[in-house]
Parts: sequence; structure tokens; C-alpha cells
Amino acid sequence: MVVLTPGEFKVNAQQDAVGVAGFIPYTPDQTANLDSVITSAKFPMPDGNFIQPQTGTSAALLTQTVHFDGATGLLTDTASGKIYKDNGNGNFASVKNPADKLYPGWKTFNKFQNYAHLLTDPTVRGPFIGVFIWTFAFAVGSVLLMFGFGLLLAIALDQNLRFKRFYRSIVILPYAIPSFMSILIWKGMFNTQFGAVNGLFHTHIDFFNSPWLARMMVLLVNLWLGLPYFYLISTGALQAIPADLEEAAEMDGATASQILRRIKLPLLLQILAPLLISSFAFNFNNFSLIYLLTGGGPTDVLNNQTAGATDILITYTYKTAFNGASQNYGLASAISMLIFLVVASLYLWSLRRSRVLDLVG
Repeated sequence: MVVLTPGEFKVNAQQDAVGVAGFIPYTPDQTANLDSVITSAKFPMPDGNFIQPQTGTSAALLTQTVHFDGATGLLTDTASGKIYKDNGNGNFASVKNPADKLYPGWKTFNKFQNYAHLLTDPTVRGPFIGVFIWTFAFAVGSVLLMFGFGLLLAIALDQNLRFKRFYRSIVILPYAIPSFMSILIWKGMFNTQFGAVNGLFHTHIDFFNSPWLARMMVLLVNLWLGLPYFYLISTGALQAIPADLEEAAEMDGATASQILRRIKLPLLLQILAPLLISSFAFNFNNFSLIYLLTGGGPTDVLNNQTAGATDILITYTYKTAFNGASQNYGLASAISMLIFLVVASLYLWSLRRSRVLDLVG
């Protein structure tokens, strides 16, 4: 590397150094084709710092703030003066404050410490409990909304109506569109400035930065995606109920609401219980909806929040493992195991209620 001093070169209209022997500036086309090469270059300085290009026309002066002493195995933060050493658990920790760790660490076996970390570390316990509660609320709320509206539509369209086939085709329309496309379309419709929802009502509601509005939006979009499925299974279950039961109840003087509440609904719940449990387990891990629609947000980063208002356990696990500077694969693995235990328990319960294993035996 050649360091130029003032007076050794001239600058042209493009701010390139000219008149230096052996130096030929890149053309704009060459710069565009060598973008990755330029931004990955590093030029060391005499004081231990180095210069790294950011674009074809700009660079940053970077300072190395951490120094490793191979003889003692200590890391020194030259900016703050803190000294870190290997804590034996996969991290460098401050000598004076062991809770102050450097991330990411490295792979090490630590038995059940990651599970204990979920409950003992206040910075992890608070977000984890909040996400855990919202995950259950989201899964339960989604199942109740989808089953309730699906059953109402099934009952309504089971009557003698004109254009019944047309109405049914409209209800199952979301099945004809891939779910990820529907989610992205809904995301655009809820856009604050250009969305169809705000445009229709002449409002400027920021759905993505309000925790409760974002949660309502997630439930609404999930209802749209799951309504056709619950309409179809409710229709099939209603048709499976013997007509003799309804006729006998009518002869005994039962009203339509009494027949629905005391005969049809209990039988429907008995038939659909395994499917409802399976739907709960699916929504418990509904990663694509949350990730594509809200990204787990809104997140109050100013108050150092790591979990967003709409994050569920699976998206929180993804963020813990892959997002930000403090990637914690061990903690993400512990959360994944808890998710597995919850979902596996639900599926085993569903199989037991449906008695599939009894039929196989």
C-alpha cells in the first residue's frame, strides 16, 4: 500500500487521484463489477487501525478495540479497559463481572444451563414469558375464531339459498392462492401510507407500530387463511350428524337454537376435537405468518427489547439464533426443545382422542 501525501497528486472532476506513477483509477463500469472486491479490501495504518472501503467512493476508518494476549489468554477492550477471560462455558466473561459476556461464544456442553438461563436471567426471562403467553393466546384465539366463523358459515350455507354454489366458491377462494402470497398482499393492504385499508377509510393508522393493532391484524389475516379449512370440515361434520336426531328433537318441541346448542354442537366438538388440537399445534408454530406479515414486531429497541409484540416462540427462537450481534444458539436450542415438547404432547393427545393408535393395534 502506498500512502500519498498532499502535493504528490492532483484530483480530477471525479475526485480521483491523478498524476501518480503506476496508479490508474477504475472506470465506473469496473467499479460496479468489482463492488464486492472493493468493499472487502482492508488497508492497515501505522497506528494499528485500518481503512475499509464502504462503496466505490467512500471508506471508513476502523479501530480494533479488542486485543487478545496469547500468553495469558485474556481479551482486553482498549476502549473501556475491561478484561475478559474464558469462563469455561463457551464465552469470554469480564473478570470483574462474570455476567458481562462477549457474544457470540463457541460450542460447549453445558448440561441444563440454557434451560435454567430461561428462568433465572431477567433479561431473558421477561421476553420469554411474554412471548410464551402471546403464543398460547394467538394459537387459542386463532382456533376459536376460525372454528366459530367456519361453523357459522357452514350452518348458513347449509340452508336452501339461491347461488349457494357461488357463495361456497367465494368462501374457499383463499385456498386457491398460496398462503405466502396472501400474507404479503395483506401486508401491503395494511400499509400506513399506501395501503388499501387506510385508503378506503381515509385514515392513517399505523398498524405495524401499535402492539395491539398488530396482534389484531395477525389474527385477522390468520382467520382469512384458515376459514376455508374450518368451513369445509364443519360442513362435513354437520352432514355426518344423523338427520333422525334433529327430527326427533323437533318432534319433542326443541327450537333450532336448542338443537344447535344441545345436539349438534356437542357432536361437532366430539368429531372435530382432534382437528382442533392439530390446528392449535399448527398455529403454535405458524412461523411464515408472523415472519412475513410483521416480522415479529413492533419491537421497542430503544428500551432494549429483544422480542416483538407479535413474536411467537418459533420466531423468537429464530431471532435468538440468527439475528443481531448476540447470536445465542444454545438458548435457541433450549427454546426449540420446549416447543417440541409442547407440540408433541398436543399431537399425542390428539391421537389419543381420535383413537387412531387403538385402531392400529
